Amino acid sequence: TPIETRFVATDVGGFAIGADDAPVKIIEYGSYTCPHCTHFHEDVLPKLKEKYIDRGLVHFEFRSFVANGPDLLASMLVACEGAARFEPLSDLFFARLGGEVEWRQGSDPNAYVAELAKRAGVPATRFQQCQADSAMRDKLMAMRQGAIDDYNLRGTPTIVVNGKVRQNVNEWDALDRLVGSLLAQ
Repeated sequence: TPIETRFVATDVGGFAIGADDAPVKIIEYGSYTCPHCTHFHEDVLPKLKEKYIDRGLVHFEFRSFVANGPDLLASMLVACEGAARFEPLSDLFFARLGGEVEWRQGSDPNAYVAELAKRAGVPATRFQQCQADSAMRDKLMAMRQGAIDDYNLRGTPTIVVNGKVRQNVNEWDALDRLVGSLLAQ
C-alpha cells in the first residue's frame, strides 16, 4: 500500500496520514481549544511523522472531540474545507485557540474564530456556509459520541493505539517507547 504523505479525509470525519496497512494505528481525539492537544500537534506529531509515519510503520488519524462552542466552529471549518486545508487550518487553530488564552477572555469567542478563518484566507461567506452546514455539525457530534461510546472518552487529548486507549502517551518519549515495543512484537 502506498504511504499517504498528505492528510486525507476518513469516513467517520477525521483526517489520516500514513500507510493504511501500517502495523500500528493511532487515533488522536483532540480539541483545538486544548493546550495539551496543541503540544501534541506541535511537538509530538512531527516526530511521530518523521520516525514512523513516513516509513509506513504508523497510520495516524486526528478526530475532533468537540469541547466547546469555539472548538465546534473551528472543527466545522476544518471539516468543511477538507483534507487539503487540514494542516494549515489545524496549525492556526491549535496555535491560536489551544496555545493562547486571550481569546477565552474575549466578549465573543465565535467572532475570534471567524477572524482567524479570515486570516487564513477563508471568505466570510464560505465561513458562514460552513457554520450553517447542519449535516457537518451532526457528523462531528456523532464522532464525539462515538468516542464516548467506544472508548469511554472524557477528555483530550486521548490517544488510541491499535484499538486501545493508552494513558500517559501524550509526550514523545512515552509514545516512542510504546510504538517501538509494538513494532518489536
